[in-house]
Amino acid sequence: MNIERINLGLASPVLNNILNTNNQIVETNSSFSNILDSAIRMFDEASVLENEASNLQIDYATGRTDDLLAVMLAEQRAHTAVTFTTQLTSRILDAYRQIMNMQI
Repeated sequence: MNIERINLGLASPVLNNILNTNNQIVETNSSFSNILDSAIRMFDEASVLENEASNLQIDYATGRTDDLLAVMLAEQRAHTAVTFTTQLTSRILDAYRQIMNMQI
């Protein structure tokens, strides 16, 4: 059985740099600062998705659009992006703390 990744509109250069087809989190030759920079860019992208969802909600509430499906999908994309970014950032910071606590 062939299982493919579901695309919810979250495909971006930042996510593509972090996730590869083998579902590995990072490439082995990436530096920690590059990974942290990617997480920061992902936060910015999540913020953009949240703003788009908010604008669609306002448009729906004021009657400028009647496409409830688009509003719900935008909200779900924003929620997924924020959740993913938060989890990734916390894992990166945990890894950084463990590295800093290592004794040489």
